[in-house]
Amino acid sequence: MNRVTENLPEQLPVAVYGSLRSGAGNSMLWRRLTGTNTRGLGTAEDVQLRFQHEGFPYAHSQTGSDAVVEVIEAASPEVWGELIRRLDRLESHPTFYRRTQRTVRFESGETITAWVYLIDHDPQVRRLTPVPGNDWATIDPFVNTNPPAAGCARCGARNLPIIGHAAECGR
Repeated sequence: MNRVTENLPEQLPVAVYGSLRSGAGNSMLWRRLTGTNTRGLGTAEDVQLRFQHEGFPYAHSQTGSDAVVEVIEAASPEVWGELIRRLDRLESHPTFYRRTQRTVRFESGETITAWVYLIDHDPQVRRLTPVPGNDWATIDPFVNTNPPAAGCARCGARNLPIIGHAAECGR
């Protein structure tokens, strides 16, 4: 096994909902990492966003509640390893937020499985104020509600799932 990728979770897209969304303060953690791409916005099933102040949201499981998320992908296992280490460190996984798999639905109807960071172990979170529309962009004016998809560095193609495109363009 490659030392760079050993002991990592399954390589899935990551659904982000707050300060990691494009335009928000922590989005540079993944935007500056070569080989990451946004797939755009979708909704994470059974996820409720709440907040105590305008700094950042908390997310927890709630049946029937779908949160607006941005989906991030990594181009390779090496990029994935660095991405997930950065996000786990920011979210204090597994002591504060816990990385959990959720279904994400895109406007097209397509569904994928993605990692999302939830704080289900703290019952106090459910007492916080629900985020209007379950979309952090209603609170944070810097969140980009139409995130730009990064283009392929070789051919310039845009709005592609980054995984699989490398073989198509010969990169």
